[in-house]
Amino acid sequence: MSYSLASLLQEYSERKEQIDAYLQNKTVEGYDSNPPENNVFYVSTGVFITIVIVSLIIWVWALVVTIKYWKYLPDWARVLAILGLIPVIPGGPIVTLVVVYVSHGSRRKKK
Repeated sequence: MSYSLASLLQEYSERKEQIDAYLQNKTVEGYDSNPPENNVFYVSTGVFITIVIVSLIIWVWALVVTIKYWKYLPDWARVLAILGLIPVIPGGPIVTLVVVYVSHGSRRKKK
């Protein structure tokens, strides 16, 4: 196919509506090149749900580990583990995991 000004004008006349809509940044056949602003809501909701699920998983993990190693923990580690399981304290379950694993691991090495 050869390209010429005549073929360009012919293509333009056949697809004038789509080309004009594209140049004016309007929808073509129901599709929009710009995403709507409410997509930010869906993204932020998805991020929020993901953070809540991951936080819940870490909290349950910390609770299970605390219960599993409760007999082997020294008193200071028990106190910190319980305080870390309080949902109001930010990063509490992570502190609980660290305290339980460190104190349980150090107790193993002494034996």
